[in-house]
Amino acid sequence: MRDFYYDGISKIPVETISAENIEETFDWRFSIDLQPQYFLSGFTFYYRIKISENNIIPKENYYPATEYFTLQYNQQILVNAMNENKISHTLYQNFPNPFNPLTTISYGLTEEAFVEMEVFDILGNSVDCLVNKLMPAGKYKVIFDAGNITSGIYLCRMILSRDNKTVYSETTKMLYLK
Repeated sequence: MRDFYYDGISKIPVETISAENIEETFDWRFSIDLQPQYFLSGFTFYYRIKISENNIIPKENYYPATEYFTLQYNQQILVNAMNENKISHTLYQNFPNPFNPLTTISYGLTEEAFVEMEVFDILGNSVDCLVNKLMPAGKYKVIFDAGNITSGIYLCRMILSRDNKTVYSETTKMLYLK
């Protein structure tokens, strides 16, 4: 690829872009790490694709042939995109749901926290403690085995705390069918 940022005065080249062939197709996926600071400073991202294939295509060809694709953000769109991409602590819905008797519960931490994850029946009685420890930031999965309880609706609650203060709490509903 040929690509750069340009604001009408300065031209800033972009380092190598990664590309991978999508299996069993003629399609390619390109990955570009865009730099928000350039967009905030009024730059436009210009790019075109260089096509060459070890003597199959006799010379370098570009798509588009003479012009460049462009990517522009106005500041409001960029700010919204940056806010949408912020990662937060998350307790995902279990899968499968409904389940019998095993289900996977995934969760993510943006920073180190003490994690308490517990399953309750619909009356609020504790059924199982799945996690109860200090964990670093990351994505995790835990398996819940409901083999020894009755069918019904169950709640999975995750509480994250730091310095003995709750920083996040979320509950999801799960359906166990025998």
